[in-house]
Amino acid sequence: MLVSRAATAPAGVAALVTRASATGPERVRASTRDGGDGAGRARVRAHVATALIAILLATAWPWRARAEDARQPLLEDFGADGIRTLDGTFWLGGDVTMVGALLEKGPSFIELDDINLLMRYEPHPRLAFFSETRLEDTLTIADIGGVDSSPDVAIERLYADWLVGSGVTFRVGKFLTPFGLWNVIRRAPLTWTVERPLVTEETFPEHTTGVSALYQTTVNAWSLDAIAYGPAQDELPLRKSDEDRRLFGGGRIAIAHAVGPAFVALGLNGAAGERATDRTRGMYGADLELSVAGHQVMAELASAQSTGRGEADLWGLYVQDAMPLVPTLYGVVRYEHFTPMQGGATDGGLLGLWWRPWRHLIVKANYQFATKERDDLQRGLLTSVVLFF
Repeated sequence: MLVSRAATAPAGVAALVTRASATGPERVRASTRDGGDGAGRARVRAHVATALIAILLATAWPWRARAEDARQPLLEDFGADGIRTLDGTFWLGGDVTMVGALLEKGPSFIELDDINLLMRYEPHPRLAFFSETRLEDTLTIADIGGVDSSPDVAIERLYADWLVGSGVTFRVGKFLTPFGLWNVIRRAPLTWTVERPLVTEETFPEHTTGVSALYQTTVNAWSLDAIAYGPAQDELPLRKSDEDRRLFGGGRIAIAHAVGPAFVALGLNGAAGERATDRTRGMYGADLELSVAGHQVMAELASAQSTGRGEADLWGLYVQDAMPLVPTLYGVVRYEHFTPMQGGATDGGLLGLWWRPWRHLIVKANYQFATKERDDLQRGLLTSVVLFF
């Protein structure tokens, strides 16, 4: 995959990648949307709002004061790039994400969302093993429904990379589907917003279990990446998921080049996979990254079709810009459109702030708008605090 300035700017961390999904909150919203007393709910909302503000202040300002303090390194400290040991052949990283929301209609909540542990071992210059394990839905406190704790351990990624040579790398195992931009930088330290755009989580499977081949080269100052991937089997035997029993394969090609003061990357994506009905559908997309004058622009367009009907089942797009306000603070704006297979289209907007007061801490605050609300796109304020190393 091309790694452009826009992909790496949010965390400054090449080794860490997220999801900012709301699996736990969605379960709370679905089970409690119609219940509760109005006055009592308002009081609880006030308590939740106070707690959110306290969390933001308590986690942000003290760390800002300590950012310049000398710290004792753990083994070998690579700043926010994890820890290396065993002569640099073993790398360890991780992050913890806390999410809070004050929604216009749905229940408000505070959630200890994800705890992630990443490991990479390189026994040979051409061979590397990588794993990402996630503890998700750890703890949720909502103004309706109270406390919910249903932690679950998930294997997000587990694969081996073999550098063949001449720019060719083979990967075997479970990995993030290299479709578009967002899915491969989905981890909280690397994304500008709390929630991901709808089109990036509804159009294609988020994971692929199988084999991929990546080719990277540079021709006349143009960077070229091409990747093909497909399943050696249809599921990871260590764990069941909602993506099980689906054969899936595809490819991506991307080019990048500096154009005057700007850096531009363009990508095209294509894939095909089985649906629950055993029919095969095609998935297509295009994406753009632009870095110019401090602005980090991302845009994706994707659609999924069914060969059974010969027409588009769903399609969507988003355009997002992150702009520097001060050295550690960015403003973020986003527009998105999504037309699902059923339920009608929705247009969404986002205004947000992204703040990194300390190199191991990121604070985000987003206000979402929507013409038609969904469980994964609701009007209201979303905040998150991400600690990572």
